[in-house]
Amino acid sequence: MSKKLSCIVVLFFCLTYAETIALLDITMEEKKNSHELILWLSEDPNYILTEVYKPPSLEIQLVGVSWWKDAFSQKTKNSSLYEFRVTTDIEKVITVVRLYFYHMPEYKISSPSKRVVITWPKIDHFPDPGHPVTPTTIFSQLVSLNFKEANLTDVIRLLSSQNNLNLVLGDDIEGVVTLSLESVTLQTALDAILKVSGYDWFIMENIIIIKPMETNLEGELKTKLYKLRFTGARVISNALKGVLTNRAIVIPFSSSHSVEKSFQDRIIITEKTANFPAIDRIINEIDQRQAQVNISVKFIEATLRAEERMGINWSMRSAINSPVFLDESGESQNTIFPENFNDLKIASLTIPTFAAIIELLANDNDARLLQEPQITTFNNSKATISVGTEIPVVVPQGEGSVFGTNPYTFEMQKIDISLDVLPRINTGGLITMEINASVAAIIGYAGPEADRPIVSKRVAKTSVMVRDGETLLIGGLIFENESRAVGKVPFLSRIPIIKALFRSKVNIVEQRELLIFITPTIIS
Repeated sequence: MSKKLSCIVVLFFCLTYAETIALLDITMEEKKNSHELILWLSEDPNYILTEVYKPPSLEIQLVGVSWWKDAFSQKTKNSSLYEFRVTTDIEKVITVVRLYFYHMPEYKISSPSKRVVITWPKIDHFPDPGHPVTPTTIFSQLVSLNFKEANLTDVIRLLSSQNNLNLVLGDDIEGVVTLSLESVTLQTALDAILKVSGYDWFIMENIIIIKPMETNLEGELKTKLYKLRFTGARVISNALKGVLTNRAIVIPFSSSHSVEKSFQDRIIITEKTANFPAIDRIINEIDQRQAQVNISVKFIEATLRAEERMGINWSMRSAINSPVFLDESGESQNTIFPENFNDLKIASLTIPTFAAIIELLANDNDARLLQEPQITTFNNSKATISVGTEIPVVVPQGEGSVFGTNPYTFEMQKIDISLDVLPRINTGGLITMEINASVAAIIGYAGPEADRPIVSKRVAKTSVMVRDGETLLIGGLIFENESRAVGKVPFLSRIPIIKALFRSKVNIVEQRELLIFITPTIIS
């Protein structure tokens, strides 16, 4: 839009106001932690504030406001602001106040009675002049607006001229708006102003076109292909469901030409042009390299002694089998276990405590290592560990034949140790884990011929948080194994009729506790 046309638009807007508001004075005030620039006016004004990126500045356009000077500028000794200027245009019925900063501060704008106040925090030193990051599009820059019962078309024309936008506005666009927006993007401002009145907008070759919401025009939609680096297209599709309009079309696909099912690393999105900045931000945020977590697991089974019917007595075993630790003075110390450790079934172990427990169990003949698997997975992705075997079990298949034989088949019985871990990396080097552990073991046999295994299954489910590199101990998984031993007297126990007198049967009940040690480590 040319400068002459912009002036005509602004003049037309200002002439709708019967009385001209006066800008009386501009003052600067210092608070304890902030600076304030105050515009004093004769009445409450309508204004548009735009954040300019190069050079870092704020431009406040006061609509229908006159200024008693033609042009005015003032240097400041402020730690952020180095100059502000005031200019008037179109027969002094519009006033522009522009603030020039070294670096754009975190500012706020407010409009109490007959004033406009811009506030920004103090800083301790003068920063070197520099340039902030340029936004992706002009629609990312921030604006603030304050209008009361203003004509909708006049507000849109003024906003477009303020930001040097090309505009096409139909004759059927009409309405009155009252709004107060502070530090929103230009795109958000356009959405708020138009959609509340039943209109929509889109960009076609750097031209903003305003139309009724129910009208579909050619060129309103745009198609874009995204090449994903780390994240699958299905994850992106789910994340965009709350952002896309009802006219959007999303097509995930794979770049591989293989006939087999492959990873979908491409996505095509057809959507309204104005919605693509939000889509780009979401995809860039999600499509990032994920941290990985190594999960080291030890399954250790310990036989409980007669005095340990309620579980392992760590204090007793530590006193018997634990190595001697010397402090700085050379005296022996044994402080690897907390005082209430025997009451815990789930505990977080520091590295020295974990090392001491493993050494203690290694010196104990009643403990044995069942499995020691390791697995690495992405952050917030489930890892599954399953180790074990399948044994054939004889299953009868009927009453038998006339020859006395019974048909049978084999059924595979799964005996394994499985562990599902869902790790999630938190701030401060903490890792949250959702754990589902299952251990199956044969504890005996039953059936007419004692050929049917009795399987015990122990399950533990929990959600815990540990530090990176520390170990989680899950205990308390106890089961009993009952067996029968036969004692015989040599030679005499084989003599018919009297052999039963020289044989004895003893039932042996053995308790064992399963210990699961899980150590998650973040891989940089």
